[in-house]
Order: sequence, then structure tokens, then C-alpha cells
Amino acid sequence: RPACAGLTGEDWLGWLAEQDPNGFPWRERGRSLLVAPYAPSGAMAAGLEELIDAADGWVSAPKPKSGSGRRLRLPGRRRAVSPTGEGGHV
Repeated sequence: RPACAGLTGEDWLGWLAEQDPNGFPWRERGRSLLVAPYAPSGAMAAGLEELIDAADGWVSAPKPKSGSGRRLRLPGRRRAVSPTGEGGHV
């Protein structure tokens, strides 16, 4: 949390890109996360499935080998939305 809690905008996308074990291009494809809170309802729906899949792949990735210094799992979180749109926080 301390490493990313205060990040916003491009800094946050950069942190996501650097920490993602699967190499998703957060800087390029994650920009909708920066504007989605201010967009009209439903305006951002088209690109969200890709972001959901990328986030799911990140939190589902195997833990790095000890000594890598990177924590990739978010404690207490699991996939919030299934590909069918069902589900919730667990």
C-alpha cells in the first residue's frame, strides 16, 4: 500500500505497468481508468473487459520466487467480475 496508495494519473499507470507480472501495457491501455470516474454512465464499457482480464491475470499470477522483492498479490481480494458479468468481492 505505501508504494502505490498516493499515486494518481500517469504515475499510477506506470506503477501498475512496472509491477504487473504479465506485462500488460497499463500505460497505453489503462488510460480509461483515469477518465472513467468522470465519464457518462456506460461510456467506458467497451474497453473494460480487457482491463478486468488484465487485473484478474495479475492477482491470479503465481507468487514470485523469494528474493524478488515484489509483492504482487492484493491480500483479501479476488476477482470482482466474471466474464459473464456476475460475481462480487469475496
